[in-house]
Amino acid sequence: MIKRTKLLSTGSIGKLLGMDRTTVWGWIKSGKLPAERTIGGQYRVDQQALADLLREKGIPVPRELADDHPTRVLIADDDPAVLGFLEATLSRDGSGFEIATATNGFAAGKLVASFRPHLAVIDIQMPGLGGLDVCADIKKDKATKVIKIIVVTGYPTPENRERARRIGVEKFLEKPVGPEAFMDAVHSVLG
Repeated sequence: MIKRTKLLSTGSIGKLLGMDRTTVWGWIKSGKLPAERTIGGQYRVDQQALADLLREKGIPVPRELADDHPTRVLIADDDPAVLGFLEATLSRDGSGFEIATATNGFAAGKLVASFRPHLAVIDIQMPGLGGLDVCADIKKDKATKVIKIIVVTGYPTPENRERARRIGVEKFLEKPVGPEAFMDAVHSVLG
């Protein structure tokens, strides 16, 4: 189950960011910032959507937006042992990651839309929709292209590396990957 975050008014966003609310209206009207309209016609913005937009624009995310929401990580791998290892490694890190898992590309794609991860860790070879296809879908969609991607694969061919690079994958790791190398990549990608 995915928790909904707090809704903010354009005025409260303006105060929080120290800007005029017309800038916020511009983001909403251009489609960069998703918003709901109240019965009275006012805009309400999900605070996580605002934090995601600020990250995309390179604007520092105020502590009020960042503290309530741990970094969300999606792990997609069809091998239960690898999936368990990656999940346990993230959990032991102490960073408080919120983790969702998928065992195939179709489930990973659904979770990208509903879970809205900051980072996706994806295996290349999965049943159904392949991992690089999932990566390509993430990077070509305006709403999800800010998601960072780490590919973890047992198929580190030059062709797979090149395709991942063209798609925009941030890191390419070869299986088996150790816990230190994996967490170094995670922290490097998330900054």
